[in-house]
Amino acid sequence: AATQLPRAIALLVALAYLAYTPLHGAQFYDFHWLPLAIFFHFWLYYALASDRRWLAIASVLVLFLLREDVAPGVAVIGALLLFSGVKPRAGAWLMLSGVLWTLVNKFVLMPLAGPWWFAEMYKGLSPAGTPGWAGIATTLVGNPLYALTTLLTARKLEYTLHLLVPIAFLPLRRGWLLPLLLPGVVFTILTTWDAAFSI
Repeated sequence: AATQLPRAIALLVALAYLAYTPLHGAQFYDFHWLPLAIFFHFWLYYALASDRRWLAIASVLVLFLLREDVAPGVAVIGALLLFSGVKPRAGAWLMLSGVLWTLVNKFVLMPLAGPWWFAEMYKGLSPAGTPGWAGIATTLVGNPLYALTTLLTARKLEYTLHLLVPIAFLPLRRGWLLPLLLPGVVFTILTTWDAAFSI
């Protein structure tokens, strides 16, 4: 934060982040790869802010190796950097590498290792007789109204409010930040698996 803000304000931002309740829930629930990714995300942000190319590359490599659902977030950060014009070259690199790694990982490497249960997280979106990703895509494209109704539940609203109220709905008030919500929505709120949207 101190690379972008005066040190006193940067300290307040850091303390506010440490007091962010959803961060605590991730630490106490089932500490594993995703909370660990936060450490390397911050190294990536620092590397980008201070123009340390090799640190950025190292951070991205570690992030991509941690878990399959980390790369889409890196791709979205890259897209924001690219399209905002803040760091277009770094943004293009992050966006393209994040998308490419997601596709290779999800549709080449993971199937080679055997069956995975991740599509089961979205099973409420699969029509009868069409399980897996094809069924989920069919519902999202062919019946978006039904997909929307799976988003509108009390538990998902509570989860969303836990995430957005402490930051005063900032991503909703600043339209250019909206894409940052996309990976979280896809991997939590869009699922029909209760544990994915539990604080």
